[in-house]
Amino acid sequence: MQSTTHQSLRNSILPRQLKAAAQHRRCVAIILIKFPSLHEINARRSYDTGDSILRQAWYRVSAMAKYDDCLHQTGGVQFCLVLPLLENTVILELALAKLDDALSLPYEFEGETIFMPAKLGASSSADIGIQAEDLLLAAETALASVRGSSPSWKIHQAQRPRPELFRDMQSELRNAIENNELELFYQPQIDLKSGRCVGFEALTRWPHLGTYIPPDVFIPYAEQSDLIFLITNWSIQNAVRQLQNLDNMDLGGYPFSVSVNISGRCLGEECLYNSISNALSIWNVAPERLIIELTETAFMEDLDAAAKSCNRLKHELGVKISLDDFGMGYSGMEIIHKVCADELKIDKSFIQDLHRNERSEKILTSLLALGESLGISTVAEGVESSESLRALQALSNGQAQGFLFSKALKGRYLKDWLKNDARRLRASMRTQLT
Repeated sequence: MQSTTHQSLRNSILPRQLKAAAQHRRCVAIILIKFPSLHEINARRSYDTGDSILRQAWYRVSAMAKYDDCLHQTGGVQFCLVLPLLENTVILELALAKLDDALSLPYEFEGETIFMPAKLGASSSADIGIQAEDLLLAAETALASVRGSSPSWKIHQAQRPRPELFRDMQSELRNAIENNELELFYQPQIDLKSGRCVGFEALTRWPHLGTYIPPDVFIPYAEQSDLIFLITNWSIQNAVRQLQNLDNMDLGGYPFSVSVNISGRCLGEECLYNSISNALSIWNVAPERLIIELTETAFMEDLDAAAKSCNRLKHELGVKISLDDFGMGYSGMEIIHKVCADELKIDKSFIQDLHRNERSEKILTSLLALGESLGISTVAEGVESSESLRALQALSNGQAQGFLFSKALKGRYLKDWLKNDARRLRASMRTQLT
């Protein structure tokens, strides 16, 4: 059984699914499944009995999961089933009814018939702007409201943050920008053949009340105001300045690149053009070392206008254009037809099970062949295991990034990482290839 913490669901799994759903204009639903009588079964019979019945329940639920990574055990007596890319909430009700029927059937252990009823609480992202935290809170509220055995499931609709919370978030975010409290973290990008670090993806973080608020939480607030332009300008200026800092260090003179994620709201705005032009001029950095990274959502409103803006940035300023999460959306081929892209960033969903999923390997091979035929470089995201790396190296001459190489680093730690960890990584990858 796939064990997952609520934190992983909140910070990684659900944000990824919500992002994909937004791209496809669909929604995400989750179902929390709890077995209140499992403790009693363990106490009155044995833990072997409880474990066996819990495994049987897992198999019943997993038979309904669309993908392998949709079912998670989030506690000793609780599962979470993620339903991605739903067309409407009617499907959620059907799934709940089907689950209820399956989990109401008796279990068998050593020739004995045992019943272990389940409670189910569900929620969906049918409303615009729903975040992972909203989804989990609504599902937990639904689960807590289930009383007795009939009905054994409930749906609680996830709600957008209240207007006053929205205003507070915007106000605090504006103060953070004005007080220069945002931070950039840098995740290394590695050449798969040489093992050399060739660049970094700059990731904006907001330190707040002793923790970091991830961009998928605060960027939607910024995009509904002028704050997104302030954040974009700040990110570009600091990322390009970091390139100059690296040039001034004794690192062998290798010209690293840096990728900056750009919101679709900024694309086509003159302030973006000016921000990039000013940063390159102020910090005296060659334009081809700055990579502007865009997801498919940046092109959804007006593909022709967005493509024109991208091509202007590329041809007039000389920066490179990267298409992020490539292969996940419906419009990828149309975008690549109109945008003079320099780089395709292949979504981690094709990478993480590459070594054990033949279908992922075939899809990745086709994406790599597309990039090669068009003269576009490729970056594989989400490399987290040595098995995935070996499988990727057998297919690709491009680049990769992921936790296997390094987590995202603060700028002040880059020099030490490049002088120590990066050299060890390069030696290790060379040994692996020989």
